[in-house]
Amino acid sequence: MAAAALTAGIALTACSTPVEAGAAAVVGKERIAAQDLNARVQELQTAMQTAKINPAEIGIPLNQAVLYRMVDSSRSLQVAAASGVQVTEAEIDQFVAAAEQQAQGMSVNEQLMRSAVPPSIGRTYLRSIISVQKLIQKFGGGTDQAAQERATEPLGKEFQKFKVTYNPRYGAFDAQQQGFVDTGRFGKLTATTQPQTPQG
Repeated sequence: MAAAALTAGIALTACSTPVEAGAAAVVGKERIAAQDLNARVQELQTAMQTAKINPAEIGIPLNQAVLYRMVDSSRSLQVAAASGVQVTEAEIDQFVAAAEQQAQGMSVNEQLMRSAVPPSIGRTYLRSIISVQKLIQKFGGGTDQAAQERATEPLGKEFQKFKVTYNPRYGAFDAQQQGFVDTGRFGKLTATTQPQTPQG
């Protein structure tokens, strides 16, 4: 999906400055509390167990994957707000219907869980995806591949206004490879890009 491809390239560069105590990450002016992250990870673990989804499908530890998603969502929504882009509940409903039709019956909730998005923040995450689609339209002047390419540079500059700082306790984030890398604390990991996202 164009939005996911674009954010994978520009939305998750990270700073090396220290994060404040108790924060898993700081995104622009928003703080993602470690306590909130832990709650979301536990929620996802329980939901995946109920849905009989193997967490190993994610490819990296759940705390890293969920943090990645929370950072991605927060940053995209902050950029959208600063750019005057809004998403209605009806647009989220339309996205859900389209994604479920394309997935041939798999619910968006299950798709999101398989992408390391806890159910309680599912609609917020979908709002961020749709927001990026709208930002591409705004900065690229369309919805096709050419529009995405035109939007990359100006939209990238907007994303860079909202810096991201990860707490190193969750692993080292490699901005060049767009993923967490093995630091010896989480077992053998390779640089991992974000999991697949539901497409609408």
